[in-house]
Amino acid sequence: MAILLEPSPVFESGIAGPTDSARLIVRFLEWVDKLFQAVRTHTPSFEEDDYFENGFGELFGPAYDEFTEQRQVQIAEALVLERSSALERHGLTGDQLNLKLVAVRHWVEKYIADPSPNLFFRILSPINTLLKSILDAVGASTAFKELKEALENWRKDIIG
Repeated sequence: MAILLEPSPVFESGIAGPTDSARLIVRFLEWVDKLFQAVRTHTPSFEEDDYFENGFGELFGPAYDEFTEQRQVQIAEALVLERSSALERHGLTGDQLNLKLVAVRHWVEKYIADPSPNLFFRILSPINTLLKSILDAVGASTAFKELKEALENWRKDIIG
């Protein structure tokens, strides 16, 4: 069974400056949270899974719930809006931001057209690039990035 992802947010070209960039980054963070929600919904507790090693579902659900209870998404979003002037120094405005957002969109669209574990995990690399830059720029908790890394760390080895 495939993980059901929403299409990535509309990423706009011609991003004007830090305010537009901050708005797009907030939409990106909300979308990453929806990806986490989709994984949580997908992960069966005791079934065979094509994406993750056995036991992942029992651990990811409570970890995601804790992430949500700590309001990690809202905190990161508030910091992005509050510290939007720092975005430019981290390549998070204009064409540099657009390049990163379009890379995420590219792999999401490929996955939606042909859902497979390999394409799902391919999405995580450009997400990682963007999350690292965002968290470094605004001084947010690394909980976002670490939850995303947990997906990679529990990836089922696919041979063939």
